[in-house]
Amino acid sequence: MLVGTILASMLPAGSVSWLYYADRLVQLPLGVFAIALGSAALPSMSRLASTGDYKGLGESVSFSLRLIAFFTIPASIALIILREPIVGVLFQHGRFVQRDTTETAYALLWYTAGLWSFSGLKVVTQAFFSLKDTKTPLWISLGAVIVNLGVGLILMGPMRHGGLAFATTIAAAFNFLSLFVILIRRIKWFEIGKFLTSILKISVASIVMGAFLIFIRTFGAWSHGLTGKNLLILSFSILAGMIIFAIFAHLFKCEQIKSIRSVLKI
Repeated sequence: MLVGTILASMLPAGSVSWLYYADRLVQLPLGVFAIALGSAALPSMSRLASTGDYKGLGESVSFSLRLIAFFTIPASIALIILREPIVGVLFQHGRFVQRDTTETAYALLWYTAGLWSFSGLKVVTQAFFSLKDTKTPLWISLGAVIVNLGVGLILMGPMRHGGLAFATTIAAAFNFLSLFVILIRRIKWFEIGKFLTSILKISVASIVMGAFLIFIRTFGAWSHGLTGKNLLILSFSILAGMIIFAIFAHLFKCEQIKSIRSVLKI
């Protein structure tokens, strides 16, 4: 984010603010689900690593990633489809005009594309910590900063601030995938088939939800920003989208539904 902000200061006025507001929106699902789950998983991972149970550690990593995907995949699709309605309703008032909404939504699109990697990082990094390895995440993250800087310099010309957001997404993907590959090679166990099956079910349920959101967003006058009608439609879209996703996730027998029901005791 620091690299993106510095580079954005070289772009037209408003670029820094557009990136900031877009990042705030991405941080919501990231903070509520990914960071919380990653922190909660660390004690369990540390216990498994200390006993040399690498299979158990692999299962814990796989389960955590699948559970995060259950929240971040539908959240990503919803943020992409409703990016302008959300930005407009939350921020478009006073000196924050329609152009600011459009430009912030543009940055949000490219940030949201990396929500899966931002979230996954919280799990794989904790897995390395459980193995008492803090050096590998450090060196890989330094490499990610270099990737971010290089890609940002390349994309900030043709894509403006959107290119900087996309550079952050690419850097996060590099960070996550590098750590993930190193981790799996070290523990030598990961349920790839079960993982991919779970991702497929979640993705299909999310696509069904996304189709509904595309339809319902046509009823709003989003260029007007915050109005009673827009607020009502956006609130209904989010609530109904969550319900539709939950229904189809249940129909597809997503394992995460059972886990959530067990936690909530319903």
